[in-house]
Amino acid sequence: MKTSSTTARADSRAETELGQDTPRFFVGEWTHPFGPGLKESRCRLVLDANAGRMLAAQIWTGLRFEGMNRLMHADLEETVVGANAADECPEEFGLVLCDTLPEWATAN
Repeated sequence: MKTSSTTARADSRAETELGQDTPRFFVGEWTHPFGPGLKESRCRLVLDANAGRMLAAQIWTGLRFEGMNRLMHADLEETVVGANAADECPEEFGLVLCDTLPEWATAN
């Protein structure tokens, strides 16, 4: 029997599949420890709602958000998409659906 949570996820996926031509993104913040015994770091991220992968992420340094290296990006993506499947139930993780990339994700 499907629960309302399961149904909501299926509905969300169906909407995503129908809108393949429309870029859709999940945007939000996440806390993540980048190693054993390390304090959790505040991160902001963008997930591709169609492909189920993380497009952009930055880490809070205490003064501002800054880009992260490839290893940090891969580690965060494994947690967000791989372990937690946040791309399948973004609302459970406070991620918000957007039609455009945030400005910080497009800046060089």
